[in-house]
This record gives sequence, C-alpha cells and structure tokens, in this order.
Amino acid sequence: MRSKPLTALGIVVTGAFAAFAIYSFGWHHGNAAKRAGTVSVTSNGRHVYTLHSGDVIRVPAAATRCEASGEAGYPNLFCTRTRRGRYQIVFYKDSVDVFVLRAKNAEPLAPTFSLEWNLRAGTIGCGGKGGTIVRSEGRIGPFQIDRTSETALRALAGKPDRVEKVFAPTRREPVGRTLHYRCRSGSESAYSISSVTGKLSDFSSNSSGFVTEQGSRIGMRVTDAARRQGKKFGPGCGSGLYLHLRWDARHIFVLTARRGKVDGFIFEGPHSVYYEGLC
Repeated sequence: MRSKPLTALGIVVTGAFAAFAIYSFGWHHGNAAKRAGTVSVTSNGRHVYTLHSGDVIRVPAAATRCEASGEAGYPNLFCTRTRRGRYQIVFYKDSVDVFVLRAKNAEPLAPTFSLEWNLRAGTIGCGGKGGTIVRSEGRIGPFQIDRTSETALRALAGKPDRVEKVFAPTRREPVGRTLHYRCRSGSESAYSISSVTGKLSDFSSNSSGFVTEQGSRIGMRVTDAARRQGKKFGPGCGSGLYLHLRWDARHIFVLTARRGKVDGFIFEGPHSVYYEGLC
C-alpha cells in the first residue's frame, strides 16, 4: 500500500519537472517573453518561465499536459497524460493530490491520495489547507471507514505522535488502537483501527483542516454551520452541542460545538472501538 501512491507520485513529479525543462527551451516562448517578469536566464544559459493562470505546457515526448489553474481560490498545476491516462495530478503549494481515473468507489472531486508537498506543513492526518472533506458515507479525504488499513493510513499520514490501545470492559485484549496526530494551534486528530477488521473504524478531530461537504469547519459559528447543513444543533454530552450529520444503527457522524462555535468532528463506524458511544 505504501509503494503504489508514492511510486506513482514520484513518476508524475519527475514528469512534471521534465515538462518544465522542455518548456523552457521553446514552447510558448513568444507569449512568455512578452510578459514582464516571467522570463529569467540561469548561469548555464537556460530560460526559466513563470506560468500564469491559464497557461498550458505540453511535452509530447512524455505525453504530459499541465495547466496553471486553481480551485476555490487556491492556485495549482493540473497535470494529465495527453492520451489514455490513468492518473490526474494536482500540485498545490503545500500538497499534491493524486486522482486514479475510473477507480472503484471513487468520490467526485475527492483525491485517491493526497500527499504533503511542503515538508514544513502539517501531516495529512490533520487535514488540508483548503479543507479536507469529511463525508457522511465515511470518507475522510483519502481515507475510508472500514476500508483503509493502518498501513495505508500511516503511508499517507506518517508516523503518529502517539498510539493508544483501546479496551472494552468485557474483554481482556484490546479492541483496537488509536493513532493520534498533533496539529497546528494545539489541535489533534485521532484515527482508530479495529482489532476485528484491521481497518479504520473511527475518526475525530478539532483541526481546522477538515470541512463538511457543505463547508462547515472548526471555529465556525453554530448559526452559520446550522444554516449550511440545513439542520439545528441539539443537546450533546455535558454542556456541548451536537449537530447530527448521520445517525443510524451503524454510523454516527456529528459536529460538536461549545461556546457558540464548532469545535470538533466525530465519526464512529459500524465497527467502532468505543463501546459507550459518544457519551
């Protein structure tokens, strides 16, 4: 599980840089040269061009096409194979999203893999700058409840800051383990792995790097989140409030809130390691 996304990413990264190198020797030279501040000459005589939104580079020898684009106000470089490609790669400032075309159970607009591009950025386990979507069917960015293994999770999120065993009163052996990732501003994300399935069973986070499909996120006022979700917050555990995004016999997905603002995501799946539920 570790090798596939990283190998694919390595191939595409190499191709992307090859595209820049070939681009610098002539394609689009006329237009780039007319733009002030977009052309520089290195010590060895090569030209380096700065792409502007809408600019496209093509490398026939590598069968690669990349476009300077953007999504939700975040600039990116969108790369595809010119014919019969298997992947689409989107480079952002801090991350790289990999989309496997025609992948089974693929979610629209959700990357198959999302990797950190900036070594100083937070881990994938803490969500993304643009907002990693947590979906009601149990998908948390590139991860999926009841499908993602611990090996696959670690391959993308990295080494957790701590790991805790989870016990139930009726069993002597652990029912699972929770991987904790420290995030920015003192926040944290937790991913639990069920001993029964060996897969991701639960997720919780108070990191601002996560967002619902409707755009609700940590720090948002409860009135704004309720309006986006089309639902109202109600009593939760203790003094907190819950907004139920999914609540059935096998799934619990809620936004939590205190002091008038959203302060957490909680998703418990069919094989949750938490026998007591939310309270």
